Amino acid sequence: MHWQKISLIGVGLLGGSLGLALRLRKLAAKVVGAVRRDSGG
Repeated sequence: MHWQKISLIGVGLLGGSLGLALRLRKLAAKVVGAVRRDSGG
């Protein structure tokens, strides 16, 4: 395991694929993703 925690900002197609690859290859103990959402409707 190389990193304790990886934080991804923007979990779209690319970020989601990167996070999944990191988890599957056990390169990080924890993978966290964050997305920006508009507060209005």
